[in-house]
Amino acid sequence: MAAADEGSGGSDRPPHPAARTKPEPDAEKATRAAASASGGEPSGGPATDRGVHRDGVAPDGPSVQLVVEWEGDRRYRGGRPGRPTVLLDGARTAGPGAVDTVVLALATCSAIDVVEILKKRRTPVRSLRITADYTRADGETPRRLTGVRLTFHIATDSTVDHVRRAVALTLEKYCSVAGSLAPEVVITTDVEMVSG
Repeated sequence: MAAADEGSGGSDRPPHPAARTKPEPDAEKATRAAASASGGEPSGGPATDRGVHRDGVAPDGPSVQLVVEWEGDRRYRGGRPGRPTVLLDGARTAGPGAVDTVVLALATCSAIDVVEILKKRRTPVRSLRITADYTRADGETPRRLTGVRLTFHIATDSTVDHVRRAVALTLEKYCSVAGSLAPEVVITTDVEMVSG
C-alpha cells in the first residue's frame, strides 16, 4: 500500500474495525480511570490522562517531529521542519479548523489506499471525491468526534463490490488515521459510482 509516512500502515498492522460500534468494556474503562485518578499504572503502561503519557514519551515507535507556529488570532501553521505546511484556523475563515483537519486526514488517508488497491487490481481510479460528514459530542467538553460518514464518489472500471472491499480494507487494516481514532468514533462508508 502507500508509504507509511503518507498516512498508511503496513500489512503487519493488526486489523482495526471499520465500523466501530463497540466502546471499550466498562470494566476496562473503570480500571483505567481508577489507575489514572490514583496516579498508578494500568497493566498496559504508564498512567495516562486521555491518552497523553505523563512522562512525555510516546508509547512506542519512532518519533516524528511536527512544528506548529501561532500566526495570530486563531490561526496556526504546522508541518514537518523544512517541509510544506498547512494552515489551521480555529475560526475556520483562513483555513479548516483542527477537528475538520482530523476528518480531512481520515478521508485523505483512506483515499490514498483505495487508489493504490484499485491500481493493483488494474482498474485505476479516474476520479475520486470523498464527502465527509461528522458528528461531535453535544454538551460535553471536549466536543470529541462521535461519528464520521465517508462517501466515496469514484470513477473506475472496478465493480462497486470491489470498491467497497477496497474501502473496507483501508479502514480495517491500512489507514493509520482510522487506527489512531478513539474506538468510540463510529466510521461508516458509502460508495457512489460515477462516470468519468
